[in-house]
Amino acid sequence: MNNLTKLTIISMISLGLFACQQKKTQDTTATPTPTTDTKTVSNEKGKIVYVNIDSLMEKYNFYQDSKNNLEGQIKNMQKEVEERATSIQKEYVGYQQKGDNMTPVEMQAAQKSLAAKEQSLNAYKAKIEESIMKQQQQLDKILKDKINVYLAKKAEDHGYDYILSYTSAGIGMLYGNKNLDITNEVITELNDLYKSEKK
Repeated sequence: MNNLTKLTIISMISLGLFACQQKKTQDTTATPTPTTDTKTVSNEKGKIVYVNIDSLMEKYNFYQDSKNNLEGQIKNMQKEVEERATSIQKEYVGYQQKGDNMTPVEMQAAQKSLAAKEQSLNAYKAKIEESIMKQQQQLDKILKDKINVYLAKKAEDHGYDYILSYTSAGIGMLYGNKNLDITNEVITELNDLYKSEKK
């Protein structure tokens, strides 16, 4: 998975304090309601759960479909670059083979043609790199927004105050009790939402 994407999602999810926490803070005289939810930790600081980002990105169908689509576009662009580079190389070899049979004027024209084609190819490569970066950034933003909206609603529905992130690299959280892991239900619900959006 793209490291930039993972860090983007981690920064969005890590230590996420949602609207329900703000509501509780405003009402300081309210009596705490006991909970029987075994997947949360409740204390004076609120109810806490966490999501495994590695698993979420691996099994979230929207992300995988979008990533595969982007990778397909990148592969096609790279193929076109390689074909154009090969064409220029063949043209260069052809001019070399002609060698002394070319007049100075023809040689100058050939060099000018090759330089123009190389310049065009370099400009195209730069355009591709910029396009790929923009598409990746757009995907990251859409992914972040989708997860953010979903988690905010889930936190409100279940009374979660914090939804932490966890990765195998230990970024965001070093350890989490498995009883607090809501990753699988998050993946299932997000995939159900994505499936309904595709209809």
